[in-house]
Amino acid sequence: MPDSPQTENGYTRIADELLEALIKIRIPGQAMQVLLFILRKTYGFNKKQDAISLSQFEAGTGLSKSRICHCITKLEQINIIAKKGNDDTTIYSINKHYSTWKPLPKKETIAKKGKKSCEKVQSPLPNMGHTIDTLTIESIKKETTEKRFIKPTVEQVQEYCKERKNNIDPEEFIAKYKSNGWTVGKNQAPMKCWKSAVITWEKNEKKGATNGRKGRSSEEASIRDGTFDYEGYHES
Repeated sequence: MPDSPQTENGYTRIADELLEALIKIRIPGQAMQVLLFILRKTYGFNKKQDAISLSQFEAGTGLSKSRICHCITKLEQINIIAKKGNDDTTIYSINKHYSTWKPLPKKETIAKKGKKSCEKVQSPLPNMGHTIDTLTIESIKKETTEKRFIKPTVEQVQEYCKERKNNIDPEEFIAKYKSNGWTVGKNQAPMKCWKSAVITWEKNEKKGATNGRKGRSSEEASIRDGTFDYEGYHES
């Protein structure tokens, strides 16, 4: 006949409140086997405690004695069972005061390549590089600017100035912006386009020539002291 368990053939009485507490706590598989066997040997016989030998545990759970001892230690750490007695006779009972139970810490799981299952590990996850927590807003802006702007060479500036037929000294241009870290304007904002700076420099030199050196404008003066916003002026 197929298996057909019936309460008439025996059952284990356990309070719903205690059962619900057991459902909520995380207990490793083999340790749960040992716990259920203690429940069976105590509550299953309407007893609060019972003397259980290792050979009984072995027959009831199918685990080795060394694994049983390991599981019993874990259950004691959780404070879900109580144990007393000596080597000859050990008495076990369930600690029904579930508010005193101490759940085991959760373990992280990392899927190993080539395996469908996940292996549980205690080690921290590997560092995956920059995240929003490790990068400041300033460093993000800096990285973006560095990727966008490429510093020109003297030859590039010379070629562009020749193309525009102006009298800008490429070496002076490079030296000026190299000395201030390739920034423009009073706020020393990072330069975005050196060609825009060349055009603005060119316009302001023409203004200076028109106004005369003695009466040169404040804009031209700011070019020389490194505070003029070339890009902003050009864009306006």
